[in-house]
Amino acid sequence: MCRVAEQVTVISDFRQGDVSKNSRGLYCGADEAAVKYVYNSVLKELQEQFMGMESVCGSLVKRREVVREAKSSLPSNASEEDTVFLVDWDDTVMPTTFLGDEESRHGFLSLSSYARFTFLELDKLVVSVLKKALSQGRVVFVTNAGEGWVQISAARYMPMVSALIEEANIKVVSARSAYYETYPEAPLEWKVHAFYDELQEIQMRSRKVNLVVVGDSLSDQYAAHSVTTRLNEESDLSVTLKFVKLIDRPNLEQLKKQMSLVLLNLDRLVKYKSAFDICVST
Repeated sequence: MCRVAEQVTVISDFRQGDVSKNSRGLYCGADEAAVKYVYNSVLKELQEQFMGMESVCGSLVKRREVVREAKSSLPSNASEEDTVFLVDWDDTVMPTTFLGDEESRHGFLSLSSYARFTFLELDKLVVSVLKKALSQGRVVFVTNAGEGWVQISAARYMPMVSALIEEANIKVVSARSAYYETYPEAPLEWKVHAFYDELQEIQMRSRKVNLVVVGDSLSDQYAAHSVTTRLNEESDLSVTLKFVKLIDRPNLEQLKKQMSLVLLNLDRLVKYKSAFDICVST
C-alpha cells in the first residue's frame, strides 16, 4: 500500500532499410532479424541504465518514497486539456526485461504458453488504462529507446495497444533520437528536454497543467521533477506533478498487477488537487 499525500491512499531504437514507416508513424514489414537487432540494443540500454542509476541519481532514491509538498494546486474548473500523461514504455508498459529472460529460456520471440496468455491479459489492461487516460487528457509515450522501438514491440507483443496508438493518434517521442547528438554522454538529460518540449506546447494554450508521469526508473522521476521545478519557477505555467513510480525490471505478472492498480486508481490520481510522488507495489 502506498500513501498519496495526506490521507489519500492507493491500494496496492533501429536499422535503416529493414522496415518502412507509414503515414501514422507505425512501422511495418520488420523481419525477425531486424526486430531482434532492435530489441537487443534496447535491452542493453536498460541494463546499463539500471547499473548506473544509483551513482547518478543517488540523491533521488529516498525521495521516490516520500510524498512531496505541492507549491501549485489544480484550478477548481480544470478541464481535460489541462491534464497530460507522460508515460514511459520499457518496463512500464512493455515488459522488456522479462522478454530478455524469456529469450534466454525459450529463444527469441518464442514465448511460453503462460507468457502468451498473460501478455493477452496485459494487452487488454493497458488498452483500458490508455482509454481512461485519453478520456481525461492527452497521452504521450516518452522513451529513451530509439525511434521505432515502441511501435515495433507493440505490434509484436501487444497488438491491441498497437492499434490504439494508431487509432487515437497517441504521440510517441524518442528522447534518444531527439537529444542524443546534443547530450551523447548524458542520457538523463534526454527525457528532461523531451518532457520540457511537451509542456512547452501546452503553455501556448493553458496556464495550468495537471501532469501525471508514469515510469519505472529514477530517470523518469528526475526528469519530471526537473521540468516541473523549472517551469514553476521560470515560466507562467503552473504545473501540478503526480509521479507514479512503478517497480523496476518487473516480471510479466508484476507488470500486469501494476497496470490493474493504475487502472483502479487513475481517476483518483488525476482528480487529487495537490502534487505527490507515489510508489506502487504489488
